[in-house]
Amino acid sequence: MSRRVSRRELFRRATGGGALRRPPAAVEEARFLELCDGCGKCITACEAAESGVLVADRAGAPLVELGTRFCIMCGDCVKACPTGALDASLAETVEMGEWAFPWRMEIDPAACLEFAGTTCRMCESACEWSAIRFRPVPGFRWEAWIELADCTGCGECLPRCPRQAIRIIEAEEVSARLAAARTHEDAAAAPARKGEEAA
Repeated sequence: MSRRVSRRELFRRATGGGALRRPPAAVEEARFLELCDGCGKCITACEAAESGVLVADRAGAPLVELGTRFCIMCGDCVKACPTGALDASLAETVEMGEWAFPWRMEIDPAACLEFAGTTCRMCESACEWSAIRFRPVPGFRWEAWIELADCTGCGECLPRCPRQAIRIIEAEEVSARLAAARTHEDAAAAPARKGEEAA
């Protein structure tokens, strides 16, 4: 049975307490609201796939609810959508892990057990996309981070962390960080390109 999100919860998310998160391959929000008729077929497909990460808002439109659940990126919700609110042409891309949500995950290394010297890495084991990395730091400890370019935003790592050291970062921050990373990579590659041109 579909779970519905209260008006209070929707208001909390809309006013900065957490973004409204749509299913995989959702079209742009304004268009999504025009196309989605609240039929619930995507939610039923998600429950049948034993993910259950989709919930219905008051209008019946689907939302992704991460935390205790996560998206298994099966694409079944996309295939089940009869209106085009979820772009069916992207279903295979979702299944193959070549599509990502606009949000990503971030680890607070100071809250991580590995940083405290305790072996854990449950998040790393859970990540199908190998986006979670560890680097050694002084004191026989490890610092964890998530490679944003490899993270799909599925949220599987969230319920696995015993310290709740993982949080969701929203689309705007993700875009800014990825742009900064590209700028850094371009700057690092520039001397090599100049050397090749000189040769």
